[in-house]
Amino acid sequence: MELNRENFRAIIYYNFQRQLSQHECLAELLSVFGNEAPHQSTIFRWYGEFKRGRVSLSDDPRVGAPKTADTQENVDAVHKLIIEDRHASLKISKTSIQKNLHEELGVRKLEPVIVSGDELWIYCYEPENKRQSAVWPSKVIRSRSVSKTMVATFASKAGHTATIPLNEQRTVTADWYTTICLPKVITELRKINPERRFILHQDNASSHTAQKTRQYLTEENVELLYSPDLSPNDSFTFPKIKNRLRGQRLQSPEEAVDAFKNAVLDLPANEWNKCFENWFERMQIKMELNREHFRAIIYYNFQRQLSQQECLDELLTVFGNEAPHQSTISRWYGEFKRGRVSLSDDPRVGAPKTAVTQENVDAVRKLIIEDRHVTYCEIEASLKISKTSIQKNLDEEL
Repeated sequence: MELNRENFRAIIYYNFQRQLSQHECLAELLSVFGNEAPHQSTIFRWYGEFKRGRVSLSDDPRVGAPKTADTQENVDAVHKLIIEDRHASLKISKTSIQKNLHEELGVRKLEPVIVSGDELWIYCYEPENKRQSAVWPSKVIRSRSVSKTMVATFASKAGHTATIPLNEQRTVTADWYTTICLPKVITELRKINPERRFILHQDNASSHTAQKTRQYLTEENVELLYSPDLSPNDSFTFPKIKNRLRGQRLQSPEEAVDAFKNAVLDLPANEWNKCFENWFERMQIKMELNREHFRAIIYYNFQRQLSQQECLDELLTVFGNEAPHQSTISRWYGEFKRGRVSLSDDPRVGAPKTAVTQENVDAVRKLIIEDRHVTYCEIEASLKISKTSIQKNLDEEL
């Protein structure tokens, strides 16, 4: 079977989602593919990528052919590039880069910092819920206050990064986002992690996806990650802080913002860490798997000698509604039994010609003269034109 690197990565991801350890994954791949199995270092590296929330199996873009010589010139070039731009690339091999960085320059590899941001309304009064108030039925005030302000809050695995109130406006615009909000966030991040790569996670609100926002983040060397239905703020920060503020009567929107910030800062580091670890796990279901990736996984299960039903059950457990249909699994099991060696789609002969041309008219006339009993299907197969065009040729032209 012709399995490429992406196919093997899809299988490694599948084993990662099955909660196999790296060593268990390696052992299973060796038992199925023997010497063709990926190396242990490859499995460990991709397990690390998946844990960090990677959603693509494609190679990162490469610029040109690498130089491989480890020379003082390359060491100086690497040193200069790092000083000028921490995100720079150089056309030399990865082995040489690693040697220059670690052995010659003493630079260590740093993992990216993933920061998640979102906006919410902060009210001067949020009523307690039933669980918080033992005398809830006798409460007089049961609705939140009218006085409120919107804040944008950002957090990473290490904890709270920044909370910025909108103050003079009620909606988040690209102009406010790029001139007031994001500069403060990036400044705070670089105070703590000046050498790290940053990935900003946000939903697809218009201010977040605006060209002005994307251009600003590109200039600041901040990568983007959109995921509207997966946010640690929605699942952790906002509910947690709102529950802490319930029942407190705050005198102004400014005081409400201060109370929100203090409550966020009081959250222990281990809770932030657990929140983001859970988020990374949930993000795995958003991996960009195409048809060939799923076919590689089906082939892997076929080689593991799973039955079609066992394959389907395992895929449903891992991918839920995203799993291939039972008929797809059955069809590809049949293909593999017949010795198929490619996961690519079979070539298609293009769309049928639909134009009623003199060439088609003459061709249809010739076929009919040669065989008065020729069928629509035979004409369609012979001339590669649609049944509608055949009928038009017959009725209108002939």
